Amino acid sequence: MNYSYLWILGAIIGYWMYNDAEKRKLDDPITWFCVGLLFSVLGLLTYWYWHIMPKAQIAPEKKKSSIPKKSAKKKNKA
Repeated sequence: MNYSYLWILGAIIGYWMYNDAEKRKLDDPITWFCVGLLFSVLGLLTYWYWHIMPKAQIAPEKKKSSIPKKSAKKKNKA
């Protein structure tokens, strides 16, 4: 069997990972190219887990209530 398509897929994934690593200013984008080339989809999942997923997990904003809170001031008794 000819598995050259796997090397082509790995090269495409590695190229994308390299460009994304440069854009994100990671320390060593050539390492991510090699990971993408050698492990293709598994390398892409690893890259996604370490560098893309943490950026996507944004804490949800607190929703502002339309009902005003009651004032906690004590009334002066005269």
